[in-house]
Amino acid sequence: MLTHGDVLCTDDVAYQQFRSVVRNNDWRKEFLAQPLQQRKEQIEKLRAQSEELKHVKAMDIMDVNAAAVHELLRQHHYPRLIHGHTHRPAKHLHRVDDHTCERWVLGDWDTKANALRCDIDGIGWEKITEQ
Repeated sequence: MLTHGDVLCTDDVAYQQFRSVVRNNDWRKEFLAQPLQQRKEQIEKLRAQSEELKHVKAMDIMDVNAAAVHELLRQHHYPRLIHGHTHRPAKHLHRVDDHTCERWVLGDWDTKANALRCDIDGIGWEKITEQ
């Protein structure tokens, strides 16, 4: 299962409310009807607000909710879950209904590139060499 990860951050109620607004088709149509420069300005304001909020929100609400993770794993019959958004790269093990499940979190690319390799040999962090 591959997902963005933001849907799993259910403890961050304000973010989930924001997410429901910007994913609304009517909101999207109105937003896209605006001139490009106006949209860019709004996006920059939203990014700045998001950065400010990261400094005042409790760390635990900005991470995934374990119950939401477990429910997603149940819905998809205990697959391996790969997501980003929380920007805390690591492999996490979850025990869900007598199944051991892997949750791989991809990091952000602001400071260091990272990649996850999934192939017939398994899954693991791919070493990225600098050019």
